[in-house]
Amino acid sequence: MFRLASDLRVYLHRAPIDFRAGINSPAIVLEQSMGLDPFQRAVFAFCNRRRDRVKLLIYDRSGFWMLLKRLEADRFHWPRSQEAVLTLTTEELHWLLDGSTSRRCGAIRCGIIRAWADSVRCARRHRRDRMTPTTTWNPVDATA
Repeated sequence: MFRLASDLRVYLHRAPIDFRAGINSPAIVLEQSMGLDPFQRAVFAFCNRRRDRVKLLIYDRSGFWMLLKRLEADRFHWPRSQEAVLTLTTEELHWLLDGSTSRRCGAIRCGIIRAWADSVRCARRHRRDRMTPTTTWNPVDATA
């Protein structure tokens, strides 16, 4: 996974957009509905209607970058706010992309935590004879 610089501004477009379009469509949304300059040093995040995909639009000095993340089995937990544009830190954006949100955006169940809990339950069912009260679950052991 990549990490963004901590001094970048992050703007989150709360309403879903049509993901069939390329770079031009989010750039137009930035200018017209968000009132922001797409050429500034910032990251702009967009989601689709089903909330299973996120697009990040970033401009560096030579052109635009469009990054897409698609979840296979879960959905992104997009912040619920009445504002059309939310400002996040890069850390909060990473939390959102990893499947959780910050407390400021509302504590929501995380898909990663849910998967971890399911694997713990499954491991306990199948390894009851080997599990002792002092045994702890290690995520590395669960994937093997």
